[in-house]
Parts: sequence; structure tokens; C-alpha cells
Amino acid sequence: MQLEFDIKSVEKIIGYVFNDKQLLVSAFTLPSYAHDNGIASYNRLEHLGDSILGFCVSRYLFDKFPNENEDFLTEERKKIVAKTPLAETFDRLVLSPYPLVSKNQLLNEAIKSDIIEALIAAIYLDSRAKKGIDVASNWIIKNAVNSV
Repeated sequence: MQLEFDIKSVEKIIGYVFNDKQLLVSAFTLPSYAHDNGIASYNRLEHLGDSILGFCVSRYLFDKFPNENEDFLTEERKKIVAKTPLAETFDRLVLSPYPLVSKNQLLNEAIKSDIIEALIAAIYLDSRAKKGIDVASNWIIKNAVNSV
């Protein structure tokens, strides 16, 4: 079981320094670890991050492809916001040493994608005073939008 969270290393990897460090820790805390240790997990952040991700990617695609129809935009969005590409973002950023997990818990594709969504929400919430949706969107475009 991991007992400490290396905030500075994660901030360096993701390219964002948090004002509220607890948001970052929560984004990397799995529900089982949170339950065992009486702290907040990523669940609420993941819920919000999923919506932020969908919105930001939709807006990006809408602007990038002004002459395409909604079917095209929907298919392109699916290529970015699905579990597999989000898990690939997690792996590309080499974040696997950092999640707070219970003993013997494995990081599968679903957990990796949940952490990326939670991280997006954490960045949004932390940067709300500085146009959080734009900060989150820029992070998404830089880190999660690869093939489009």
C-alpha cells in the first residue's frame, strides 16, 4: 500500500501546479484506498471530469471541423473520450507509480481512464478563478487529443 503521494513529481509530469494540492491527491485516490484510509476518492471528480472532457473535446472538434456533420463529430469524439485512449494518455504520461491503491489492486484500463477524468476535473476546479474551462481544455488538447 502506498502511503505518500509525490505531488511535485505528478505536477511536473502533468504540467500543472495545483493551488489546492488535495484536489490532485483526490484525483489519484482509488475508492478502495479511500475507504480503507478514511479520505476522499476520485469518484466525484471523475463524474465531473467526464462531462468537462466531453464538452471540451466537442468544442475542439466543432471548431476544427466546421464543415463536418454531427455524425462525424460524434465518431471523432468517441475516439478521444473512450476508456482506451484515456488509459493510453495515462500510460503515455507514465502516471502508474502514483495512484493511491489498496494492496494487490491492479490498475486496469477503466481505472486509468477514471483517473484522467478526475484529473481533468481537479484542474478545472483548481483553476476556476483563471477561466478553469479554458485551462482544462488546453490540458485536454495537449495531453489527450492525439489522433485528430
